Amino acid sequence: VLKVHRASEPEDIIYENLECSKKEVAFGRSLSILLTLVVLVVALTINFAIKWEVKERKPDTTGCDPNIEWTRDMAEESQFNKGCYCGLKGFGDLSYCTQIVAGTMFF
Repeated sequence: VLKVHRASEPEDIIYENLECSKKEVAFGRSLSILLTLVVLVVALTINFAIKWEVKERKPDTTGCDPNIEWTRDMAEESQFNKGCYCGLKGFGDLSYCTQIVAGTMFF
């Protein structure tokens, strides 16, 4: 018995792969997936390291009154107030508090 299959449409054929064996195509796909996972792990590691560094550099808020609604104007009055503002607000105003993250502000 002769079995006949309909040919694939031309747009369904990846012509670059016609000269590659199935093993080579599978290896290429596996390598691509592996490299994608490596990039993902590196990106997540960098993200975690940055978050950890920000947490470690959060200023000491001992002596800051948590009942005060710290404002940017109050933070401008002193370094201590800036530490209270950035520390108690949880870096909510990151554009202003980046000096602490960069390590340029010490008490």
